[in-house]
Amino acid sequence: MRKLLLWLSLALLVATVTARNAADVFVSAPSRATFLVDSITRLDMLDYYRSGSKTPSAAIGKGKARVSDESEGKLCFDIDSLVAYQLVLLPTLSSDTVVAVVETVRSNLAHSMVKFYTLDWGNVTSSTLFTEPSLADWLTPEGALERKEVEMMLPFITAEIVITPEGTMTVTNTMEEYYVPSDWDKVKGWIRPSISYLWNGKKFVKQ
Repeated sequence: MRKLLLWLSLALLVATVTARNAADVFVSAPSRATFLVDSITRLDMLDYYRSGSKTPSAAIGKGKARVSDESEGKLCFDIDSLVAYQLVLLPTLSSDTVVAVVETVRSNLAHSMVKFYTLDWGNVTSSTLFTEPSLADWLTPEGALERKEVEMMLPFITAEIVITPEGTMTVTNTMEEYYVPSDWDKVKGWIRPSISYLWNGKKFVKQ
């Protein structure tokens, strides 16, 4: 594990020197991946954030867009309080870089979707890089013993995804608001609060 983390750190350093940073990739996104803001607006968003201003920028559909965090390998921004985006650069074993884009809809049950692209915004088949957790992945030992009841009480599982430039992914279940407190006290013992993954240069591997 220590060797893998060391490789990822070195690979990330090489990637940030030889490839564009997250802000560059964000600004260069084509119209099919504009995140509800055009390229000029994206530049404005970065200028406001870097100057310390909280001034929002106009998003498509009358929303307000703001950058909330920026580093060489990651950029985060929000559209109002309803949708949050993460754009993360991930180095690969072939010296290329994969762009991970996480979109989180913040309704009562926050839920994330992740897509992957090449640096020039070509589509990458997401299922080859990340397999969404199944019910079996979420079950605790106690939950596995109550599998049939879990399936009845958990018709679906919503989850929020966070990816770091270092290649860790945390998938946290957001199901609590779906239940009254008495039911949640029972259900929460059956499913894991979160599941961790690590980027190995090819795909995310469950830990």
